[in-house]
Amino acid sequence: MDQYLTVTALSRYIEHKFDHDPHLQQVYVKGELTSVKHHNSGNIYAQLKDQEGQNVININVFRNAKERIEFAPKDGDEVLILGRVNVYSPHSKYNIIVNQMSLSGEGILMQKLEALKKKFESLGYFDEKHKKPIPRLPEHIVVVTSSTGSVIQDINRTLSRRYPLVKVTLINTLVQGTKAAKQLVEHVKIADRLAADIVIVARGGGSMEDLWCFNDEQLAKTIFEMNTPVITAIGHETDETLVDFVSDRTTSTPTAAAEVASKDKEEIFNYLKFCEDNFNYYMNQKLYQYNESVNNLTQHPFLKNPSALYEKKIMQRDEQETLLNNLIRDCIRQLTAKYETSIEQINVSNLTRKIEQRKYLLYDMIEKRNNLVNSSVTFSKHQLKEQMITLHNVSPLKIIDRGFTLTEKGNQVVKDASMIKQEDHIKTTFRDGFVLSQVYEVNHNDKSK
Repeated sequence: MDQYLTVTALSRYIEHKFDHDPHLQQVYVKGELTSVKHHNSGNIYAQLKDQEGQNVININVFRNAKERIEFAPKDGDEVLILGRVNVYSPHSKYNIIVNQMSLSGEGILMQKLEALKKKFESLGYFDEKHKKPIPRLPEHIVVVTSSTGSVIQDINRTLSRRYPLVKVTLINTLVQGTKAAKQLVEHVKIADRLAADIVIVARGGGSMEDLWCFNDEQLAKTIFEMNTPVITAIGHETDETLVDFVSDRTTSTPTAAAEVASKDKEEIFNYLKFCEDNFNYYMNQKLYQYNESVNNLTQHPFLKNPSALYEKKIMQRDEQETLLNNLIRDCIRQLTAKYETSIEQINVSNLTRKIEQRKYLLYDMIEKRNNLVNSSVTFSKHQLKEQMITLHNVSPLKIIDRGFTLTEKGNQVVKDASMIKQEDHIKTTFRDGFVLSQVYEVNHNDKSK
């Protein structure tokens, strides 16, 4: 009986083997998450299964590893896991302790798309106020798509059936691959410069990887800034791309895009017939009203006696003419009377005498002004002469004439010895000239004595 192990001992032995197997300490596993549970402790417990769903393994994401995960794990996520295989001996089950986890395939692309959608939405690119209206009756439609696919055939077939008068221009472009996004940007710019009524950007179905060029940021910005209304038809009905959100109108299929861009010819004919009927009805109503008006006018009393329309006006004109003539005569009479009165009041001899009096008065004023000016000039000359004598008496030159000298240092007059120091240059002015000298010694009197 000693060779038999207990269940606990066997579980611990298996756990020991798992913990020391180097191939199980770092495993890379790909699968789909299911039964994801976020525990209050911060840990995540889930199961990882193959796409077929036949094999399932438990995974544990502890809180320290959860902080390194850049997304919120949920059921259905296809993930790539780096971890180690562990045996939980109490339940005799093995699981994977996750160290790293990231989205795989479309999961990564979906994460990028959601980030781009949030960015563009925050910038206002999705606002309805920026959506341009689609013309009802376009004359020219530009289609940006691949010339080899069925998309352009579906669009042409739909437009030919519904609206054969429209002109269709195809701009062949890549719709898949690494170079597709750059080429799409160039070609939609060309389409915008053609000044068409509508631009349709379309491609058939495919995986998210196949449609990823339509999630390019530059392409989305270019479509948003286009002057021409843009209709997009990318992938299947369930597919979402960034250009669908910034375009003016998005449709599920290329055929639907062509239907939105055009009116059915039968609908147009019916509308024209409706307009024709309304026009005829309107014109008949107007003609009936005009006929009634003409009939009423023919029965009017003024039309039976047309002279009654202007006889009263002629009388009013004559009255106004008479009134105006009387007014003119009164004005002429008043002006004539004022003129005659003014003539009588004018006396030529009196006017001449007044002129002579004014002339003598003017001569007297001129003479008085001249006398006043001469007196003022004489007084000013006398004052000036006295001031010149006073100035001459106090002049330094007058003092020098009496035997004194004038000493200057620079432009300053030397008043005492304190203004001069040794080796200064001074100028001494005499009555008949001046001397320039250099000071060798300065002696100051003792002021305290």
